[in-house]
Amino acid sequence: MTTQKAKATTAAPKKAAPKPDLDKLERIVTLMKDYPSINTDMLHRLDVEEGMTFRMSLGKSLVAAGKLKARGQTDAEAVENWGNAARRLLRAEGRAV
Repeated sequence: MTTQKAKATTAAPKKAAPKPDLDKLERIVTLMKDYPSINTDMLHRLDVEEGMTFRMSLGKSLVAAGKLKARGQTDAEAVENWGNAARRLLRAEGRAV
């Protein structure tokens, strides 16, 4: 019988999550404050002017902008969740809007 040496396995270090673009987050949150509710005009401005991406995956709407992502049942809900996450992040960085 021969014995085989076990190969040493080293796990690759995990990549750190990308840092969100705080200036872009602040600009989009300020734009969102101009609207009393989320509507198609706001969604269009976020898409065209600010470059927010919208897509569907497994029946959920996913939005991303400024290296921050959020999801919801609809585009409006996903944008609302994105806005809440952006405000929390800005507040944690001392840049409350």
